Amino acid sequence: MLAFLRLPFLLLLLSASMFAVCRLLFIGLYSDYFSTLTSTQYWHAFWQGFRFDMHISVIVFSPILLISALPLKVIQKPLLLKILAYIGLLLSLIMLALTLIDITYFGEVYRHIGQELFQLTDDFDLIIELALTSRIIYTLAGILFLILFVICYKSAVINTITRQSVTLPQPIWLRLILYVAFVLFCFWLARGMIIQSRPIGYADAFKHNATSAESNLILNSVFVISKEAKNRQSNTKLDILTEQEKQQCHKKCVDNFQFKATSASSNNTKKNVVFILLESWSYQYIDGLAGSHYQVTPFIDSLIPKAQVWDRFYAAGQRSIIGIQAALTSTPALNNFPALGFGLELNRLNKPAEILNQHHYRTLMLQSSNRRSFNMDGIASILGFQEYYGKEDIPLVRQYPQDTPKFGWDYDSLMFLNQKLNETEYQQKPFFAFLFTGTTHEPFADPGAEFHVYPHDNANKNGFLNTLRYSDWSLQQFMQNAAQQPWYHNTIFIFTADHVLKTSSDHLHEQFHIPLIIYTPDGSLAPLRHQILATQYDLLPTLFDLLGIGDTISTFGQSLLHPQMHNPPLMLNRGDAIGVISNSGSAVLNGEQQSELSNTSPALQQEIQQLKWKIIGAEQKLKKNQWVE
Repeated sequence: MLAFLRLPFLLLLLSASMFAVCRLLFIGLYSDYFSTLTSTQYWHAFWQGFRFDMHISVIVFSPILLISALPLKVIQKPLLLKILAYIGLLLSLIMLALTLIDITYFGEVYRHIGQELFQLTDDFDLIIELALTSRIIYTLAGILFLILFVICYKSAVINTITRQSVTLPQPIWLRLILYVAFVLFCFWLARGMIIQSRPIGYADAFKHNATSAESNLILNSVFVISKEAKNRQSNTKLDILTEQEKQQCHKKCVDNFQFKATSASSNNTKKNVVFILLESWSYQYIDGLAGSHYQVTPFIDSLIPKAQVWDRFYAAGQRSIIGIQAALTSTPALNNFPALGFGLELNRLNKPAEILNQHHYRTLMLQSSNRRSFNMDGIASILGFQEYYGKEDIPLVRQYPQDTPKFGWDYDSLMFLNQKLNETEYQQKPFFAFLFTGTTHEPFADPGAEFHVYPHDNANKNGFLNTLRYSDWSLQQFMQNAAQQPWYHNTIFIFTADHVLKTSSDHLHEQFHIPLIIYTPDGSLAPLRHQILATQYDLLPTLFDLLGIGDTISTFGQSLLHPQMHNPPLMLNRGDAIGVISNSGSAVLNGEQQSELSNTSPALQQEIQQLKWKIIGAEQKLKKNQWVE
């Protein structure tokens, strides 16, 4: 009855077998790298890898699958099926060749080939020379493997569909039902066997605390290359140096910046940390910081005189995921690299929660949005968090005049966090808890009439200010509840934002200016207003400095408690351009061109030059997968 589906299923089965054999090649050729994996991790890697294999196979074969499965006599003729099968062979050979290239390359940096493949055109002659000389064994082995695959494919697919005739099921409505079921099945496979939320992505390879070796075994070479091809369409080439600067680059870029930080003290304070990343909280709307009169942040205003505050603190970018990447990994958000959760994790990165776990901390991540929003479930696993929760896990404890918005309710999320921190296991060891709020995200949900400081509108600033008032009140309730708990006085509270509320301002300061407030109830940090320039890249080294964690980390920033540079020029990701804020002024880099210069002083030009060297130095480390060594 299902004979008309023979070709589609044979294609998918052979593709799955092909990728499984390639994983065995990875293990055999790089046995030392994969030797740390247990048998359970191997089985997990092959199963999760199968999801990635099916995802990319269905996408690549989709025209063949949809046409060859049509239950029509005109389609099920041997000649047409044979033509489709040969097209399938060609596509399979392309996928296999890319995978074999990846296997050969993998030992250079121990990550899958991605952007490098698209840079080979500049060195094509060299690649051919290497393939025919020092890498001749790999080349011959690859050709032999391709020939063996052609033989297997012809036997398993082409000969099978040529020898056997197809009898279509009767009646016609049954054929249609079977075809629709098959299409839905393919759609499910193409999503990585995920029914709801985002389809499968990079971050899924790093879930369940998968190690780098396990994640690399899970990932499919063709999947990585296809994602990189998509990234190249949206990412601008990082080309910020003039010809003269390029000639000077090697020494300036490589030798001048170490990108390392170690706590000034290795005496672990065993303090707890509650790190709250606030959606769209802009500096200018907080009266206690900006001296404005919006009257929507009375709680934070009351906390500011008791805390340390950085008045010249800036977001690393204009998207939440860049703020998360900068705050939790201190890895620069460069235009020619994907963001955390979308491919950056193929590089070696700081894993702060994993490090804290090793120092006997309990680690928890929570966001008020859906679990898979921003691929945060995968990011939590990548960074080593022991627990992760999203909107689906958070019970509503307050009544609202509308349904739960897409980005969740801050009050209920904070109450859920408080509940988790009061559980027994959090009383037995210090903890690090990270919460990303969401109610202040557009469209601005209506939290209730008691928060209507302004006429509510879900699409303009009035709506934002009302949700900001609600979010501030929610923080107050959380802190009041926390103050009754035994862990409160031994806790460091960090409040900052992911980015500013969208603004039409042309000034870089207003486009990126966010709060940073660090409060210690025990007074271990005396109240102080800092005036040095700082960004989200400084948060991770500052956190480890606060805790006395002696591990050396890689960072694009510095500890704000013991800064090595006062007022360093800051890099701000503005999509295809790079914003620069320094003590001498501001500018925007569009490639090697400068625009929006606040002044033409030599001091500003010197600081722009310094930042350029730093950016290129970081890019070189990321390209070589040496950001964390």
